[in-house]
Amino acid sequence: MLSVATVPRSTQAAYYAAQGPANEVLELGLVPVPDPGPGEILVRMTCSGVNPSDVKARAGATRAMAWPRVVPHQDGSGVVEAVGHGSRFSPGDRVWVRFGQWQRSFGTAARRMVLPDDLAMPLPAEISDETGALLGVPALTAWLCVDSFNGPEGSTVLVQGRGAVAAYAIQFAKLRGYKVLVVTGSSRRAAEARTIGADETLLRTETNWPDRVRELTSGRGVDAVIEALFAANVRDYPRFMATRATAIVYGTDTADTTGIPARWFLQQSVTVRFVYLYRAAPARIAAAAQAVTDIAAKLKHGTITRLPLEQIVLAHELVENEEHEGRVVLSLSEANVPEETT
Repeated sequence: MLSVATVPRSTQAAYYAAQGPANEVLELGLVPVPDPGPGEILVRMTCSGVNPSDVKARAGATRAMAWPRVVPHQDGSGVVEAVGHGSRFSPGDRVWVRFGQWQRSFGTAARRMVLPDDLAMPLPAEISDETGALLGVPALTAWLCVDSFNGPEGSTVLVQGRGAVAAYAIQFAKLRGYKVLVVTGSSRRAAEARTIGADETLLRTETNWPDRVRELTSGRGVDAVIEALFAANVRDYPRFMATRATAIVYGTDTADTTGIPARWFLQQSVTVRFVYLYRAAPARIAAAAQAVTDIAAKLKHGTITRLPLEQIVLAHELVENEEHEGRVVLSLSEANVPEETT
């Protein structure tokens, strides 16, 4: 039995029925919403985070269309409106949501959605809905990357990459007591990395930056690298990594193959660990979600662009634009919403 008397039977959402450019395939309309079943919750969404993985899925760059219609986005926040039997939540609870559209056709780009309650976490009072919508894919990925190293305090970690995962990885690594080096593409991004805790920053445009890493580590190299572009960067690893170092890889470039210096990896006993959030052990994901919730109020999230649901096309285009800085969040307020049926 549901915990409230009425549940909306349809809701306004953004969706696509074919993959392609945002301005060609994204639509806005009413879509059906089921009752929450056992262990499920109905959430009135307040914010939906837009991540690179969301726009790649819509474009068809990472996977084929698996359903006739997809409501996109993995991350979001909202308020529980109804619960199915056995749910740990109650109506009125604020939550943040992860994996909204993973192996499902219905993501967070909707004013209401039903999902298993183990994909939601309580949102503490001091954390805004907007912040809650930022925590899913990027923060959990970053946490798992740092946790995959688990070196002693004082270890040196090099973060390669840009964007939200790298920004959170810097902060989580500092919370572990690591010395954090960052390689980035511009002086502005280097300055931003320092404001969130990076001890040293290096510019990729300077071809001798690996030598500088050696200097900063007294010649031994870094103990770990957290890597966004494995295929592009792995050939440089012998220049800046220590013996018995660990490479934690959460992304790569478009190449499916790469020239790994295998003999060097073998002789230096370097470990490579791949972090693909969606395939991580459920217990690890749950632990990461709890840890991220506990420290969310302390994190810096960077510049945030806020747009209404009606501007989801622009939101996707901003995320696809490499020149755009910061995060993009859709507001799912009830203003100017077509009447929903019950």
